[in-house]
Amino acid sequence: ETMVRIAALKFLAAKGKVKATKDWIDDFLKSGEKLVFFATHKEILEYFLKCYPQAARIVSEDDAKLRQANVERFQRDTACNIIICAMGT
Repeated sequence: ETMVRIAALKFLAAKGKVKATKDWIDDFLKSGEKLVFFATHKEILEYFLKCYPQAARIVSEDDAKLRQANVERFQRDTACNIIICAMGT
């Protein structure tokens, strides 16, 4: 029961940071630098994937070939400046 409560609180904290995080990412991407972004919660991950549909991605539902293609695109394509990665989703 305690672990369930902790997980719920972590999710609430993450949801509370979404707008500020998106604003920060938008500002960062203006620099032209590359950004590796990690998300833990599926709902948060899906939100950011919708916000940045051009982003490369590494998520569990993608097969290994697609994941590798996204890694290579992020590393080689100068127009691809964000990769969104899932942690534990």
